[in-house]
Amino acid sequence: MKSLFPHDRIKSAYDVDYKALKAVGIKAIFFDIDNTLVFHDAPSDENSKALIERIHNEGLIVYLISNNKEPRVKSFKEASMCDGYVFKAGKPLARGFNQALKELNINKEEAVFFGDQIYTDIIGGRNAKLWTILTKPLSAKEPFNIVLKRIIEFPILLLYVLIRIFIKPSRPMPLIKGE
Repeated sequence: MKSLFPHDRIKSAYDVDYKALKAVGIKAIFFDIDNTLVFHDAPSDENSKALIERIHNEGLIVYLISNNKEPRVKSFKEASMCDGYVFKAGKPLARGFNQALKELNINKEEAVFFGDQIYTDIIGGRNAKLWTILTKPLSAKEPFNIVLKRIIEFPILLLYVLIRIFIKPSRPMPLIKGE
């Protein structure tokens, strides 16, 4: 059950204090793309480009970990100037995350992963033993198969919120600006 819960849940990756993450030893930020950085199937936009530039300005590496095919992930990476990517990552398996860690020559404790889905992103990140952060989807317009996943995710999210009322995170991260 623990692997279904993110370590943290926030509104948006755009509101994070990345300088504070670097201060606690984080070297790399891993992102899912669709509905985490941009709307589903959207290209890199000015907001995502500005976010990645802001993260780079803090001296952090930005890596994309996506189940999408290479043309989608590669074009997003190139347009947004990310440092690298893993396509067809096989989430929720740990394979894609471990590949990124190996390519970057960093430990799992030196990376965090942001994603919007429990059954791919959070379980995958947890399987790789990364700190996982669940973001709210940027848009409610999604393919039917993802809408079905959201319905199945709802009871888990509700349980997560109830548990979080009584239990604090084991390793709190300084995530939101101004916290």
